Amino acid sequence: MSKISIVMSVYNGADYLRESIDSILDQTHSDFEFIIVNDGSTDNTQNIIELYNDNRIKLFNISNVGLPSALNLGISHAKSNIIARMDADDVAHKTRLEKQLNYLEDHEECILLGTNARVIDENGIFIYKENVITNWDVIKQKFPRSSFIHPSVMFKKEVFDMVGGYSTFMKRAQDAVLFSKMKEYGSMTNLSETLLDYRITTSSLSVRNKSDKCFIDKLVDMASKGIKPLPKDLVKLDEIIAQKGTIDRVWFYHVFLVKKYLWNNFNRKLALVNLFKAIRINFFSQELLVLALISLLPAKIIKFLYSKVKSE
Repeated sequence: MSKISIVMSVYNGADYLRESIDSILDQTHSDFEFIIVNDGSTDNTQNIIELYNDNRIKLFNISNVGLPSALNLGISHAKSNIIARMDADDVAHKTRLEKQLNYLEDHEECILLGTNARVIDENGIFIYKENVITNWDVIKQKFPRSSFIHPSVMFKKEVFDMVGGYSTFMKRAQDAVLFSKMKEYGSMTNLSETLLDYRITTSSLSVRNKSDKCFIDKLVDMASKGIKPLPKDLVKLDEIIAQKGTIDRVWFYHVFLVKKYLWNNFNRKLALVNLFKAIRINFFSQELLVLALISLLPAKIIKFLYSKVKSE
C-alpha cells in the first residue's frame, strides 16, 4: 500500500493543470497514489488528465458538487492514512512529499503539517514569500483562523474521518473549519522550508473587503463549533463567492498585487504595472490615488510606513 494519498479536486483547471500534475509525478518520494476528482469541468480538464499513462493516478469524474464534497469523495477513496492536499493551479517543489512524510514519521504526535510557500501570480511570476507559523502554541491561539496554506498540508486520514471531513456547506474557508476541529486530536505545525508555489488568481481572491472577511470569519467560528449557518447566511456566502472572475474581482486582483509589490516584496515597476491596469478599470478610485502617491515615495519610506501600519 502506498504511504501517501495525494488528493486534488479540479474544476475547469486546464490552464495550469499540467504543471501541477507534473510537479507531483516528479517528486523525489514516488510511493503514492494520486487521486484526482474532476468536479464537473466543462473545459479540457478531463482530456488532460487522461493523457497521463501513470498507474498512480486515479481519476474520478463527477458532476459539479463543489470543493468540500469533491475532496470528501477523493479522501474516502484514499488507501493511505497520510493525505497530502494539492490544488490544480499550484506547483509542488520536488522534495515536498519526502520532507513532509519524514517529519510526520519522526513526530507521531503531529496530525497535520503544512509548509511555507512562494506566492505567484497568474503568469507564474513571484510575488512574495508566505512565511507561516511554526509554533504549535501560537497556532492554537489563532483558531478558528487557519495558520496553514491549504494545498500545502499533509494530515492523518483517521483524524479527518473522526471529525467528519470537510463541512460541505462551507464553500469558502472549509479548511479553517476542518483544522479547527482536528486540533483536539494532536499537534499541528508548518515546516519553515518553502515547498510549494501557491498561485493567486482572480478566482482565488474572493474576499474583497473587511466586511466580507468578518462575515466569513463568523461562519468559520460557528461551523467549527458544529453550528450550521442560517440559510440567509449561506445565500450571502454564495453571493460573495459568485463575485470571483467578475471585472470587480479583476480590479481587486491588481490592487492586491500593487500592495504586495509595495509592502511585501518591493518592486516599483511591477507595482506600477498593476496600478495602471487597475486604473483602467476604475479611474476614480480613491484607494488607487493613495497607492499611486505611495508608489512614488522612496523604498525606505514605504517600508517605514508599512511597519507603522502593521504595528497598530
